[in-house]
Amino acid sequence: MYLENIVDIIGLILGFIGGIIIIIGAVIALYRYIKIHTVREKKKFLRGKIMDQLRLNFGRHITLGLEFFIAKDVIETIFIPSWIELGQLAGLVAIRIALSFFLARELKIVEK
Repeated sequence: MYLENIVDIIGLILGFIGGIIIIIGAVIALYRYIKIHTVREKKKFLRGKIMDQLRLNFGRHITLGLEFFIAKDVIETIFIPSWIELGQLAGLVAIRIALSFFLARELKIVEK
């Protein structure tokens, strides 16, 4: 029982860290987006490249946040008592891994 509480706390912390990373990335992206669209007309030709860089940076924050969520799920898997919950957890991890994979692939395309 005591060990399960520790695992719950660790899971909570990892989930919190993942959420904070994504929120920080969203705030930075929003700030830069607003800043880009309030720049004078002479820099309008740079907006495409800047927007790609903005998407790339925000995507990296999302990917890192998802990695923390996956770590949380893996740690919590150790103490899952039933096969049904284990199956649900495996599905969630698979979805998050797929999201991370496709996001990473899109980021590579934007980098080029």
